[in-house]
Amino acid sequence: MSASYQHTLLIATFVCRIGVALVTAAFLVIPMALLPGASQKGTQILAVSIRAIIFTGFGSLLMSTSNLEPMQILAAYAAILSVFISNASIFE
Repeated sequence: MSASYQHTLLIATFVCRIGVALVTAAFLVIPMALLPGASQKGTQILAVSIRAIIFTGFGSLLMSTSNLEPMQILAAYAAILSVFISNASIFE
C-alpha cells in the first residue's frame, strides 16, 4: 500500500467516526429536548420507541456491524431515554 492511500484511508475513517459521533449525539440530545414538551407518558414512550428503531436501523445499515451489535445499540439507546423519561416524570 502506498503512503497516500493509507493517509486517505485514515482521513476517511476519522471523518466517518466524527459523523457517527455527531449523529449519535443528535439522536440523544434532540429527544431529551423534545420529550418534556410531551405531556402524556404514552406519547413519550412512542417517541422513544420510534427513535430507538430509527437509531438502530442507522447503526446496522450504515456501519459494518455484527448481528449482536444492533441489539446492543437498541438496548443502550432505549435504556438512556427510558431513564430520562422516568426522571422527567419525577419533577412533574
